[in-house]
Amino acid sequence: MEKQNIFHSIKCDMQGCNNFACSSFVLSDKKSEGINLCSSCIKGMYELISKEIVPKSIPNPLKKLKKIEKRREEKWIWFQNF
Repeated sequence: MEKQNIFHSIKCDMQGCNNFACSSFVLSDKKSEGINLCSSCIKGMYELISKEIVPKSIPNPLKKLKKIEKRREEKWIWFQNF
């Protein structure tokens, strides 16, 4: 899939949108088989897709340190009670 900028007067392919397309998304090698979208439709699709697909957050090293400290404390308390 690739995105190509459009410099010609082509209508947006979304139903009910009368704006001119600014980008074309091509799935195959044939450039004529792309989806032409205007900037407002691209933003709308991005908002909808971002609600469905959420990127995974990076691992937090501070959480790992807190878990290690908690385990040490639990072991220490267990050792003291033994």
